Amino acid sequence: MERYDVVIIGAGPSGSGKSTTFHQISLLDNPTSGKIKISGKDIIKLDDNEKSDFRLKKIGYIFQHYELLPELTAIENIYLPLMVERGNLNEIKEQAEKILNEMGLIKRKDHYLSELSGGEQQRISIARALVKEPELILADEPTANLDSVAGKK
Repeated sequence: MERYDVVIIGAGPSGSGKSTTFHQISLLDNPTSGKIKISGKDIIKLDDNEKSDFRLKKIGYIFQHYELLPELTAIENIYLPLMVERGNLNEIKEQAEKILNEMGLIKRKDHYLSELSGGEQQRISIARALVKEPELILADEPTANLDSVAGKK
């Protein structure tokens, strides 16, 4: 299988089209014309099931407003995408704990979003995008709520 490593980070002035581009590349919106090719494949031509599969398996999303689920703990928010794709809960939890440790949040793994700072929530969002080791990461202002040290890390 062809492997590509791409990180697209939304940067630019307000109204410049970052979010529109983000939504189109992530197959959440369709462009009115043109093509979006990834690894030589026009992803716009995929049917709905193929688009869902592509999003699940190939793309990691880091949203500007986190898009985390408040009724889940930090670790549950991270391993949720893996549960859809894989079956072994012990392996999934282990993988999520590993990335939580790398993000400096292992002690916060059982905390709910209401118990986490904005920066911690942003790092949970980043960890959720990275945990499934996607081929493509789409990031819409991923470090806006992080201090400079955490943002660089």
